Amino acid sequence: MLDTKFCKTGKHEMKTLFILVLMLFSLSGQTQIPAEYATKRLMRVLRKEVRQTSPKEWELLENTSSGAFLRLEGEEKYYLYVGRVNTCRSGGCNYINSTSTAFEYFDYAIIMDQNISIKRVVIFNYQSSRGFEICSKAWLKQFNAYDGRDTLLVGEDIDAISGATYSVNAITNDIVVRMRDLLLLLP
Repeated sequence: MLDTKFCKTGKHEMKTLFILVLMLFSLSGQTQIPAEYATKRLMRVLRKEVRQTSPKEWELLENTSSGAFLRLEGEEKYYLYVGRVNTCRSGGCNYINSTSTAFEYFDYAIIMDQNISIKRVVIFNYQSSRGFEICSKAWLKQFNAYDGRDTLLVGEDIDAISGATYSVNAITNDIVVRMRDLLLLLP
C-alpha cells in the first residue's frame, strides 16, 4: 500500500525545490541578455558557437540605447554585442521629419573571442521589407576575424548586394562602430 503522507510530503518538497532552483537561476545572472534580444534563434546560435561544459557567467558590460555588450566567462572568454540597427525604408530616409515609421530595423549579434576578433555575426530578427540577403551565413562570414582596428568599406572589404544597399551599409557601419566601442570599453 502506498503511504499517502509520504506522497504529499514528496510533492511539497519537490515544489519547494523547484521554486528554489528558479530563484537561484534568476539570481545567478546567467541570462543578462536583454529580454527583447533573447530569442530562441539567438540562444541556439550561442549554444552552438560557445560550446562550453562549465557554467558561464554572463556579465553585462554596458547597456546602450541600441543594444548591449556582454562578457561570457567559462573555460574560454567570449564577448557579445546584441543590438538593433535601423535602416531606411525603400525610397530613402526623411531625416528632417524622422519618426520611428521612417525606418525599418533588424536585430543582430556579434560573437567575439577573447582577442576581440569576430567569431560570428548572426541576424536573428529581420523586419525590413527589402535587403534580407544580408541574413545569409555566407555573406556574414566576411566579418569573421574583424577586430575593429580598421575601417570596413562596402564594395572593397565587404561585398555589396544589389537591392540591399541600405541594409549592407547599415550593418557594416554598425559593426565597425560597435567593435570600436567595445575596444574603448575594455581596459
